[in-house]
Amino acid sequence: MLLTRRHLLSATGVAAGALLLPATPATARTAPEDWSGWLRENRDRVAAVLDDGRGGRFAHHPEVPRPLTTGVVHLAAYAHAVEAGRVTPDDPLRVGDWERYRLGPDGGAHLRALAHLGLRCTDGRVADDPRAAVTLGDLVAVTTRFGDDAAADCLRDRLGEAALRAAAARHGWPAAPTTSALGDALRVVLGRRVADEDYLRDPRLRLEALGGLPDATWTGRARTGTAAGLHRLHRSLAATTAARAHLADHQGLRARVTADVLTIEGVVRHEDGTLASAAVLAHGVDAEWAARAESLVGLVSRTLLEPGTPSSSGVDLS
Repeated sequence: MLLTRRHLLSATGVAAGALLLPATPATARTAPEDWSGWLRENRDRVAAVLDDGRGGRFAHHPEVPRPLTTGVVHLAAYAHAVEAGRVTPDDPLRVGDWERYRLGPDGGAHLRALAHLGLRCTDGRVADDPRAAVTLGDLVAVTTRFGDDAAADCLRDRLGEAALRAAAARHGWPAAPTTSALGDALRVVLGRRVADEDYLRDPRLRLEALGGLPDATWTGRARTGTAAGLHRLHRSLAATTAARAHLADHQGLRARVTADVLTIEGVVRHEDGTLASAAVLAHGVDAEWAARAESLVGLVSRTLLEPGTPSSSGVDLS
């Protein structure tokens, strides 16, 4: 049920209550950069949970499964594996071993990951040198920062899906999606379920998949989850001493885009150290709006940290 304006004002202040209210004639046209207008017009494509850490909380379709990008579950599993001594951040691997998992469009996430790590990519698809070395910590960074599906799948293979499921359950999201992005992509391209292991070791299967890419109707909607679950995971991780050292580079809200799916998630802190957090899931986001994702990150951050912000500047998800 959508919250009433009165409930929104009492629960989260004016700012969080403005974004998904029905558009009036004056706001019916969405101006460039007007994420408030986009959210109002597409509120059935959005789920969100915002918590300012000071008693203000806002939720919109929090338990309704929505398409999302994943990454923080992998971070949680990695953090616990490091604590248990099963892996180290400096464990090396070849770029080519990471890129074996890449198939299909990803909204530019992999190219941004390569650029972030200083790896040349002249063909616009994979690194020039597949023998170049990266570390497990690098994969965690680009999975969490950019939503690189290939890096996430490489981590999943290294840590084991059971470790991902255990980490998700440990932090309050037992229903978190832990399937591989590669497996999801193969079902789209080939029209049938194919094990990741078969694809990785069978060159004929890889050629078949690559040949099917141009004809595939691509969306980023294969994996779904809830804003409430994603939000719980972030709050739990941020409060867990065992994982905190591995979260140091991942504080702050981040936007990840895969195909037409935009996920904004993370934690920020008020000046007094109080933790604020958000999970916003949106799908049906075209390339023009996806390119403005950081503007929405700023909008959500202001809503969390400036509860007195007027509704015209806040995140309207009601």
